[in-house]
Amino acid sequence: MPLPIRAFDNYSFVTNFAGGHFIPNDRLFIILTDKNTVSAGEGMVDLVLNVENVLVIGQNTRGMLAKSGGLHFYLPYSGILIHFGAAVIFKPKGLFQEGVGFAPDIWVYGDALEAALAFLDRR
Repeated sequence: MPLPIRAFDNYSFVTNFAGGHFIPNDRLFIILTDKNTVSAGEGMVDLVLNVENVLVIGQNTRGMLAKSGGLHFYLPYSGILIHFGAAVIFKPKGLFQEGVGFAPDIWVYGDALEAALAFLDRR
């Protein structure tokens, strides 16, 4: 299924991922997240949330989901490089917020891997 992408101008695009379409999966798939899960890592979390039987364990992701490949500008007087992302991403309300990220299914204060292994031992 192609991604729902629409051109915004010559440099940018808009994506709108309306939920409700799940990929069948009969095996448990565990994703570990924390505040260091950023950008492409958050993109992966976003994609696997469309797969059945996925469990996210850990802490909220960073909340910096951006698409690369946007515009690069140098400020005229300081020469500082400014980068603008290439996409506006619309998510269903409550799924993702910039600066907050994706919330896990099981929130862990310590090490997410240790928690996942303990969870699997009890299954």
